[in-house]
Amino acid sequence: MNDDLQARFQRLAADPPPPTAIPSQAVFARVRKVRRRRAAGVAVLATAAVAAVFAISTNLTDIDSQPPVLGPPSTPTPAATVPSPYGVKLTLKPVVKGRTVTMTVSGSGTVLLPIAQGQELPPQNLMALSEGSAYSWGDDSEPFSAFSNGAECAKAKTPYKGSGSIPPDTHTYAKAGTYTYSYRERFCGVKEDATASVQVTIR
Repeated sequence: MNDDLQARFQRLAADPPPPTAIPSQAVFARVRKVRRRRAAGVAVLATAAVAAVFAISTNLTDIDSQPPVLGPPSTPTPAATVPSPYGVKLTLKPVVKGRTVTMTVSGSGTVLLPIAQGQELPPQNLMALSEGSAYSWGDDSEPFSAFSNGAECAKAKTPYKGSGSIPPDTHTYAKAGTYTYSYRERFCGVKEDATASVQVTIR
């Protein structure tokens, strides 16, 4: 290789020299054109994205695309309360003569036969099977109350349906007025005491 060819080869292999002149207006025009194309492409993509979001939201709010409307949660039906088979209804019958009142108390219903001294009491006057009673004449006289300790009912298991009454009781009021006589009786097997009341008018 002669010296001339070697010099040409070295010039071709060497890095090109840095530009020494300012780019022409044509170069700037090409750059601006490329930027406008890129901006237009971005705008088209943004418009397409907005349209896609709108379409999705429209589909979600469409009537046919709504989730099923659930009704209120069902509430469990409460179990029916079974009434107790035991109970006593009391009846009060006052007889007024002057300021003296004679009160008759009777009752009817179903109870358990109480146990007395280890033996079950036989069926009889229902009122004689009670654990005790309490009453008030509704005036200044002292109310009466006497109940057993419930031992007679601890082992009671035999149902008894019957009726009965207690001997009439009398009371004389000190002055005229209207009074309320109240009575309460307790029986085996009956959850709450049997109660009754009546108004008495003394003239």
